[in-house]
Amino acid sequence: MMQEQEISPGCVKHLPGLSCFALLSLVLWCLITGAAAQAQSRGAPGRDRESSPPDGKPFFEDMPLPKVSEIMVGGGLKYAPDYIGSDDYKIHPKLALVVRFKDVLTLDEDGAAINILGVGKFAFGPVLHVTAGRDGDVNPALRGLEDIELSLDFGLFAQLTIADRFTGRVRYFGDIIGGDNGRVFEFSVQTDVYQRDNFLVTMKVSADLVDEKRARQFFGISPQQAAVSGLPVHRPKGRIQDGRAELKAHWKFADRWSLVTYTRYARLLGDFAASPIVDPAGSPHQFILGSYITYTFAMK
Repeated sequence: MMQEQEISPGCVKHLPGLSCFALLSLVLWCLITGAAAQAQSRGAPGRDRESSPPDGKPFFEDMPLPKVSEIMVGGGLKYAPDYIGSDDYKIHPKLALVVRFKDVLTLDEDGAAINILGVGKFAFGPVLHVTAGRDGDVNPALRGLEDIELSLDFGLFAQLTIADRFTGRVRYFGDIIGGDNGRVFEFSVQTDVYQRDNFLVTMKVSADLVDEKRARQFFGISPQQAAVSGLPVHRPKGRIQDGRAELKAHWKFADRWSLVTYTRYARLLGDFAASPIVDPAGSPHQFILGSYITYTFAMK
C-alpha cells in the first residue's frame, strides 16, 4: 500500500491545495530537469560500478531486486494531506532508507521483502509492511473519532518483470501487531518512461483492494463515533479503495549522491470517497509531492 507515513504533525497549512501543489510541482520539476540538462552538457559524472545495477542503469529505489548490495539514506520534504481523504495539506519531513542485499532482501518505504523463490524474472516471498496510523487531533474533521495506531503488517508478495521494462507486483498483507485491522491486496505495475545518462523517470500505477475491517477502520463511522462527532453513520464495504499514479525522477548528480523528486495522485473510489471524512469534509482527490537527496553506501 503506497501510504505516506506522517513523521510530524506538519508545519505549513496549504493555500488552496491543488494550486499550491501544482506550483511546487512545476518549480521542483524545472529544477531537477534543468540540473540534469546542465550536468549532461558538462559531461555526467562517472558511475560507481559497485552501486549501479549490472545493466548500467542508474540506481532507482523501486526497480526490481537488483543483484547488488547497498544502503541508501537521505532526507527532504513532502507536501501531503494530513490524513487520507483530507483536502488540508502540510509540509512534512521526508526520510529515506533503502537497504538491498543482492537479489534476496529489499527494504524501502514499501516495507521489507525477502525473495525466497527467484526464478528468472519472477520473485516470491514474505513481506513486512508498516501502515501509518492517524491522529484524531490532526484535523477538525476527525474530531470525535479515535486515533488509529501504526500497525505492522505481514504477508506475501509475487513479482514478475517483463522485457526488463515492466514490473508487475501483487502483495497481500494484514496486521500482526496492534490488533486485527483487516487485510489488503495491492496491485502495481511500474515501467521506465525516460532514461538518459544518470537521469531516470519511472511511472507506477497501483490500486488497493481492502477488506471490510480495513475499510471501516480508516473510512467508517460507527454509531458510537457518530454520537460523539455528529457525523452520519457510515459502513463501507470491502472493495477497491483507490487508484494511484506516480511519476518519480531520479538524478545521480555525483558519485554516490542522488536527487529524487516524485509526484503522486490517488483517487478514492466508491464507499471510500463517500465517507463523511472525505465528502464533504475532505476530497477524494489526493496529491503528494516530495523531493529528497540521498547518499548510497555500497556493500561488498
